[in-house]
Amino acid sequence: MNSPEFSTNQPTQRYPDGKRDEVADGSFTARWREWLEGRDHLRLLAAPPFLAAVGALLGYVIFVAGWNPAHAVAKVRGPVNAAYQARDYATATVGYRGLLQLQGAGEPEYRFRLALSQLNLGRQEEAFALMLRLAPLAKPGYAPAHLQVALSLLSDTNLTAWSIPLAEQHLKHVVALDPASAQAHELLGNLNLRQGNYAEAKKHLLEAVQTRNEAILPLARALQALGEDAGVRQWADRALRHYRSELERPVPNEVELRLRMVETLLLLQDPASAQSVLEVAWKLNPNPAYETALGDVAAIWATTLAEQKPPPLALRLNVVQRGLEHAPQNLRLLEQLVALSMATGPEAAAAREALDPILKEGGRAAWVHFFLGLLARQQGDDALARKHYELAYEMAPDLAYLANNLAVLLVADKNPDLPRAFSLIDPPGGQVPRQPPQPRNPGPGACQNGPLPGGRQRLGDGPARHPRCRPA
Repeated sequence: MNSPEFSTNQPTQRYPDGKRDEVADGSFTARWREWLEGRDHLRLLAAPPFLAAVGALLGYVIFVAGWNPAHAVAKVRGPVNAAYQARDYATATVGYRGLLQLQGAGEPEYRFRLALSQLNLGRQEEAFALMLRLAPLAKPGYAPAHLQVALSLLSDTNLTAWSIPLAEQHLKHVVALDPASAQAHELLGNLNLRQGNYAEAKKHLLEAVQTRNEAILPLARALQALGEDAGVRQWADRALRHYRSELERPVPNEVELRLRMVETLLLLQDPASAQSVLEVAWKLNPNPAYETALGDVAAIWATTLAEQKPPPLALRLNVVQRGLEHAPQNLRLLEQLVALSMATGPEAAAAREALDPILKEGGRAAWVHFFLGLLARQQGDDALARKHYELAYEMAPDLAYLANNLAVLLVADKNPDLPRAFSLIDPPGGQVPRQPPQPRNPGPGACQNGPLPGGRQRLGDGPARHPRCRPA
């Protein structure tokens, strides 16, 4: 009985057309094909190894599709921004550099924050180079960078002739890129106010005031310079309401708010209310800024009273004395006191009595003699004027005001003393006499012809009238 042939006949049946020779040769392709064709395909697809292989392939596809540069940026940006907000500028610097590589060098936000991080780390040159690319002067670039450059230029306490037009050009770029930038409009308004371009200042400040209460007071000043009295009253009243509302709750800038309220009241030509606000503020918080302002407001009020017909001498003297209690070095108040001492009546006697102890001091006594000399010259008594000028110069030889006025009097004398006059103007050794302390801005009412236009005006001590109002 013949038995079945498994070893020779079966392969020949499975591989027709001469494929049997490939199996016999033992090639990998043949063996793989033999194995695959000899399996149940449905069971093969359900086998764990096949499912594991498919899962691995899908995982790889998901990884490649999900972790592209945009996804990486989204994951990294949050921690980097958090480091920047936490003022961890070293970490922020590394993070923003990485983001620039992922996103490409054209991403301005990351470059801008990288520049600010470098700036806070003290790396000015690198920060400047980055900012220069973002905010070119010749054309609009990246609005926040232009604004940052303008703020940096304007933050200098001594603005130069070149920094103002540069800052203005950067702010114009900001407005061109972002017409709704209230901060840029406010800064442009203040710059134009400083330069006397009142119509342009009004245009920008009207844009800024919609969202920035800080622009209300400058807008009122611009309108005052344009002679729009109704607008001045409207916006000044709004400013007062804002300041009072802010002061009803504890605020860190309380002193600044009260000083702005005072300036607003002076804009409304109400120095009496301004003085009252300051005196109440001083009782609540004896801040030195209030003392300086009390002196300035008293001087403005006294000047206003002196222009009335007839002048209320008693009230004027009271205002001057109250101001000197807080600001004894205020030169405008000393000038008022000297002028009152030359009047007639009991007020003059009281003023002279107040001057007596001052004349025995140093410092202020020189200025009292200076003002007495001015009054003597106005009355045509050059001999008395020279006497007071000599005493003033003897007490304070390093003050330019005193030296210059004495020199002018020596030249104008019937027998001019030219050598001494020239020595006062150009002292030996080339040392220039120092100027007296002067306010940054004289404040509204400090000049006889009205307030000086400008940006934010601050109350400050200074000579009897600011040099920009009239010569000494």
